[in-house]
Amino acid sequence: MIEIYKASAGSGKTETLTRKYLDLLLESGAGDREAYRHILAVTFTNKATDEMKERVLRRLYELSLEDSEKGGRAKSVLITLLHDYSAFSITTIDRFFQIVTRSFAREIGQYASYRVEIDDKAILTEAVDNLFDSLDKPENKNILDWLVKCALSQLELNGTNNIENELLKMAGLFLNEDFRIKKLKALEDGRFYTDAETIEKLENGLRKSVKEYENTVISLAESILKTVSDAGLTPEDFRYGDIGVVKKYINKDFSKAPSKRFFQLLDGPDYWFSKNKYKEFKAKGELARSYGLQEKLSSIRDMFGNPFKTYHTNKFILKNLYIFGLFNEIYRSIYQVLKERNMMLLSETTEAIHRIIDGSDVPFIYEKIGNRFDHYMLDEFQDTSVLQWGNFVPLLKDSLASDNYNMIVGDVKQSIYRWRGSDWSTLDSGINEQFREDQLSYPKLEDNYRSGSNIVEFNGDFFTSVTLDPKITEIYKGAKQKSHKPFDGYINVNFVEGRSREFRQKSLAMLREQVDRLTKELHYPLSSIAVLTRSNAEAKMVAENLIAYGYDVISEDSLTLSSSFSVTAAVAVLKSLLYPDDAHNAVILSQLDIDIASLNLDFAAEEGSLYNLCESILRKVFPEPLQGEIVYVNAFLDSVLDYQNSYGSDIAGFLDWWKESGINKTVALPDMAEAIQVFTIHKSKGLEMDVVILPFFKMPLSHASRSDVYLWGTPPDDLSQMGIVPLKFSGIMENTFFNKEYAQEVLYTQIDAINTAYVAMTRPKVELIINAPLPKDGGNNKDKGVSDLLYNYLLSNYSDYKTNGESFEIGEEIDYADYIRNSSSGKSGSDGSKEQVKITSNASFPIHGESGRLKMAYRADGFFEDSNRIKGIVLHDIMSAVYTPEDLPTAVSAAVREGKLPEADSARVLQNLSLRIGSHPEWFDGSMQVLNELTIVATDGSAERPDRILIDGDRAVVIDYKFGGEDAKYRFQVLRYMRSLGKMGYRDVKGYIWYLEDNKTVNVE
Repeated sequence: MIEIYKASAGSGKTETLTRKYLDLLLESGAGDREAYRHILAVTFTNKATDEMKERVLRRLYELSLEDSEKGGRAKSVLITLLHDYSAFSITTIDRFFQIVTRSFAREIGQYASYRVEIDDKAILTEAVDNLFDSLDKPENKNILDWLVKCALSQLELNGTNNIENELLKMAGLFLNEDFRIKKLKALEDGRFYTDAETIEKLENGLRKSVKEYENTVISLAESILKTVSDAGLTPEDFRYGDIGVVKKYINKDFSKAPSKRFFQLLDGPDYWFSKNKYKEFKAKGELARSYGLQEKLSSIRDMFGNPFKTYHTNKFILKNLYIFGLFNEIYRSIYQVLKERNMMLLSETTEAIHRIIDGSDVPFIYEKIGNRFDHYMLDEFQDTSVLQWGNFVPLLKDSLASDNYNMIVGDVKQSIYRWRGSDWSTLDSGINEQFREDQLSYPKLEDNYRSGSNIVEFNGDFFTSVTLDPKITEIYKGAKQKSHKPFDGYINVNFVEGRSREFRQKSLAMLREQVDRLTKELHYPLSSIAVLTRSNAEAKMVAENLIAYGYDVISEDSLTLSSSFSVTAAVAVLKSLLYPDDAHNAVILSQLDIDIASLNLDFAAEEGSLYNLCESILRKVFPEPLQGEIVYVNAFLDSVLDYQNSYGSDIAGFLDWWKESGINKTVALPDMAEAIQVFTIHKSKGLEMDVVILPFFKMPLSHASRSDVYLWGTPPDDLSQMGIVPLKFSGIMENTFFNKEYAQEVLYTQIDAINTAYVAMTRPKVELIINAPLPKDGGNNKDKGVSDLLYNYLLSNYSDYKTNGESFEIGEEIDYADYIRNSSSGKSGSDGSKEQVKITSNASFPIHGESGRLKMAYRADGFFEDSNRIKGIVLHDIMSAVYTPEDLPTAVSAAVREGKLPEADSARVLQNLSLRIGSHPEWFDGSMQVLNELTIVATDGSAERPDRILIDGDRAVVIDYKFGGEDAKYRFQVLRYMRSLGKMGYRDVKGYIWYLEDNKTVNVE
């Protein structure tokens, strides 16, 4: 059985899941103390995971104190769980999929040691840069031609010549889930071709079709106007002058089809003229008809409908045809970067697992991950993507086959992560499509345990009143709840006059007054107040304004590394080493009062380590640590180390990464800090706060006219070989064969906006304060936002609450002390106030000279003089990373960076190994497939790991490196490798022992 809880905000969904988890844990049988090993609970954030684990452990502890059979069982389970904590399977969905992915590393073509890269943007930027860097190679002339055509096409159609930005946008599209799903379908149907020849033919055909359509319509329009003129008439003589609309087609304006009134002209002269002009123009009308006007009108009518749709469809495809044509090259470049870094993008793991699980036996999946789950409990299910759900379906079906209990919890109304792949339709209807009705049950949670009654009733009434679309009405039909709080709650909605900039300035002034009232008159601590915004830019604006006004504020934007004086100085110094003539950077250094010459920085002296260099810069620039900066410095150095581990110690590369991604890195946000919390609505989901202020409440119901929103569409049959095409969202899509995609995007955008408002308005427990722009045209303007809907709702239902201009108040304000006395919410200190934490840090960054500091102890110190065993291990590690001679310098540098090889010995090692590799060019010329350190598992379960295998068809060459003296046993070792390869189907197998010390090769036969 799968119990599905579709419940509104504050209804205790997560608490219910925790309770059900405990039931499974304690009622699975008296003898099963390890039931937790067979229950998988999945949620979407690390914080939610930690909270759920904490709830389970706390409840187990409370039960263990009871003097009962259940208490004894709880105590036994708790002790076992704490000693086996790694098997406590409450995790994020991404973490669970990572476990599965790593288990199937070989099946998806990855080395077991691969790293997961979360920062897609850095990889995409490097991939596009690499693509541009390779354009000077003769074999890439075709790509260069495409890029030139693409740039010209973008300049002509979009008015931009920044092809790099367009490529980055497109590259990002290739990573979203909508593309992955449609790509998989297109590949299954054999319809996904992006080769140059196909694209060239498509482009020629599309341009020809567009030109023919325009010429035909222009010709018909000119003929119509000529016929009207020949009959002695003017377009203005006709009813409404509608016949004159054809003039816009002569001027090549094909944006819209003629109106219905124009097509009514086909009814003939009786409709051409108004009643008062009919007699005057009747004769001329008959003459126009005799000249064929009615037939010509019929002909131009036939050009609208499917031909018109085809025309706009072709133009839409042409807009991005060359960028799409470059798809293979961008994709190849992306995965070349990932291969070089031994990485896998987090965004692609779900698809990789989908390919594995699809058609696989569930027992095989369990065998690979080393655990068997009988029960699945999925929280925040509205945030699940289609592919993620597809990966869970076979596991759930296997569980149901054993008559096990499973649970799904979610709320379609709180689905606000569509931009990262979540699909609310899965919770709405997708589950029913996968399981029988008798396998599903829908218990209800109808009460609200978070907010005061006024807030609960107000939200329920407002959101059930939204009738933009039947689907939205259906989603919100269950939004009404009953409050279980002992206080009523207070709502204050203010509509502020003024356009965007003026509205923000007025709202910020009101925000300061609202915070003053809360803290000074009602005695709310700063930590009980949260200010929520739609974007990071708005959050930054709010944080800066409140800080300038003297309030302590915590926001992720205020905790970015770039906001630190120390970090800014370190990056400026680093940049000066690479670009000493950069005038802008010189000004920054001057303002920071930093003299580069006096620092005596030497990259080589830091053993070529970027981390060591940055640490040295910080120690020399700041002999004494700056107050409050230590946490930023440590976080910065952590980021430097992460970069170095992934990309090496290239300063230029790091500065590029810093500009693109690093500058936005943040330090960890402290919990319960005594400060006002400012963050985005998306980061507030699942949280609750005493007071919530929404200073810029609008929530547009449609995309901005200049937004860069792209969709993936399935082209019509005559272009089906493309499989899918990228489309920039625009109202013109209504006139294309992509009108279904357009209509869905319009609806989904409205749902996104309303859901975002719902999440924001259901966070507060005591007070909800909203500042919204005063709607234009009485709230009936075309470009409406949720604020317009709220304005109209309040005027219709709460006009009695209108107290001052456009301000509405519902309920009475409550003093914080009274709220604490009357409420059981929150953990309280001895004085009745909530426990708070001052923003302090015990982090340290000792500042002293080189003496007394720990230094890296190289395991290969005295490399050429000491242990041959150590030397052999290090050289062996270097050779394992060499596929072609070009890889050797990088491999040696990596050994130095990792502490395996002293910097002083690197040049000598590089020279020696280069000479030896040069003596066997046939092994390193890239003509054969190279497999370094690949494990061969024999049929008896034994494993062997040759140093290097070369594959060419059914021919194989195995090479084993030796760094000591000759030994007969090595021959038998290579023979075993050769026999194993022979059993694998390779007919021509050769084997060699390569003694690199003497550069001697022994042929094994």
